[in-house]
Amino acid sequence: MTDAVYFFVRVNHQVVSCPVLIMAGVDSNGHRKILGADNTFEKSYQSYKNHLNRLQERGLKQVDLTISDDHKGLLGAQQEIFTHTPHQRCICHFMRNVLSYVPYKGKANLAGYLKQVYNSPNQEMATTVAKMIAQK
Repeated sequence: MTDAVYFFVRVNHQVVSCPVLIMAGVDSNGHRKILGADNTFEKSYQSYKNHLNRLQERGLKQVDLTISDDHKGLLGAQQEIFTHTPHQRCICHFMRNVLSYVPYKGKANLAGYLKQVYNSPNQEMATTVAKMIAQK
């Protein structure tokens, strides 16, 4: 999982908001680990590429799946550095994007349905719920 969190930092006697790029992973025992964090001045292709290159230099050899938001710079850097590694869109970011198109009164209802899709025990049930959402 790769994402950025913003912090206020002092730069040249001014307080500015800067992203910290963070990559978390899951080891072979199923334990989550912070693989790396880098301060930068922007979320861009180049900053993500530098972040991922530093992780490789520190010994990250294999990535089986990447999960992130839909940031084009991040996706480009991930595909360049971790060639042929499948990517999955982060469910949380996806739901936020979908819900941004729904009037306030309908957000809770749609969010509940979307959670049913993701919590379905099999693909058949998920498809059934998704079709029901599309019909509504």
